Amino acid sequence: APQPARRPLVHAPPAAAAPPAATIPGNGIAHVNAERSAEPAASHTQSAEPGNGIVEPAPLTDEQLAIQTECIIEEYRSSADRQELGKSLDSLGRLNRTGFVRHAVTHSVSSWARNRETRYLLASLFSVAVNSHNGPDGRLLSQFNGQDGRLLSQQNICDGFHQFFNYAVEFGLREDNPKLWDALADLLVHCIAARVVTMASLSRLLPDSFVASDEIVSVVVALFRRLKAQTNPSSIALCCTGNFDLLQRLFAMSLSDARIVQLLQALEESECINVDPSFYIYRAYQRNVPPDAVLAWLKEHIPAELSFSLAVTQKVAAPLILYSAVESNLFTAGENDKEPRVKFEELLGLFKRRLLKPLLQYTQNSDQDRKLDNELQCLIEAQRFCYLTNFHSGVLCNYFQVFYELEIVVEDTYYAWQKSSSQALGRQHAVKEVQSFLTFLEKGDDDLVEDETDPALGA
Repeated sequence: APQPARRPLVHAPPAAAAPPAATIPGNGIAHVNAERSAEPAASHTQSAEPGNGIVEPAPLTDEQLAIQTECIIEEYRSSADRQELGKSLDSLGRLNRTGFVRHAVTHSVSSWARNRETRYLLASLFSVAVNSHNGPDGRLLSQFNGQDGRLLSQQNICDGFHQFFNYAVEFGLREDNPKLWDALADLLVHCIAARVVTMASLSRLLPDSFVASDEIVSVVVALFRRLKAQTNPSSIALCCTGNFDLLQRLFAMSLSDARIVQLLQALEESECINVDPSFYIYRAYQRNVPPDAVLAWLKEHIPAELSFSLAVTQKVAAPLILYSAVESNLFTAGENDKEPRVKFEELLGLFKRRLLKPLLQYTQNSDQDRKLDNELQCLIEAQRFCYLTNFHSGVLCNYFQVFYELEIVVEDTYYAWQKSSSQALGRQHAVKEVQSFLTFLEKGDDDLVEDETDPALGA
């Protein structure tokens, strides 16, 4: 079998800084698989904070927490004081903060018209709580979050939204409030604009059970309609804060694109398919739009200052990886019986035939260090996709080799990926999947041991 040509090595950049364990790079929120239940019932016991003598408030009943939440929102409306907000949330204690998020979201979306200002206010409150450490006098805002001092963690936000979605479905909130998802979309856009979440972390707010339901289409259509109406900052600017990986999650649930097609059709009917570049790219390739036209659309709609960002690399690489996996039938029943070389050649042929390389290289900066960072993001997106699909045998190795064969990713970038200490996205499993390819890179052509069953060799 013909082997990929070796290219001269360049100086390898230091490995990228590792995100916290169990955190998906670029989204700031830990990946949550387990569904969260509602807040526990009230307890009459109080627990002392270890080592500091501070007594933390006990869990509140659901009714008590709902009342307290509305009081805190109204207090913040009248004062907008961070220190006072810190005192109010400390009065709840850590055990009630996730419930506070859930009740705050529920309250703000309970009426589309009446609570319009409240949704904007709540996004501001969340932004202060998530992004601020200290008050104006330098003191920590929260006495219960140790040296961090944040009023709410990203996990509080994530779990609170999980509880809201589960609560909304269980109690049929949309039946009494037909504009529920429009109000929620309004809140989410305000939260993205206020840097509470990014488009990359938005998917983490949606529990798996909700993504699997029919309601997910209505929520995404409402979200994209609201984004389309956004002017300052623009919808493209907000979308380019990260990749909303819902398409990948929908595919991972059934290893089929049937629900993706359903969602994209609904977005087209609502005339908002072009709001997010990732969704546009996937649909354009599905519809056989010429690659030159797709590239021209990206250059026209994505501001030049954002085009080389890692977030935009995410948004371009993720749909192309998903599209190529679907189109080359990598997950179709019976495909596992094919020889590894056949699988590799089919994937490589698709990349060449559909000219995916120019799209993947669109975001690569001419600056060498930043170019390697963009290339590294392509590898991470392939790893993320395989992580979501439970590392289907040989898939990640095939993508790594295709990127190498087409010179989308240079050797140094593979070494940077290999040296990363991050344990996120199934790191150990990913390294095992591509070990044969990494060994090939290290040994070179002269030392390469032929192995007809090795997918890294395409034979």
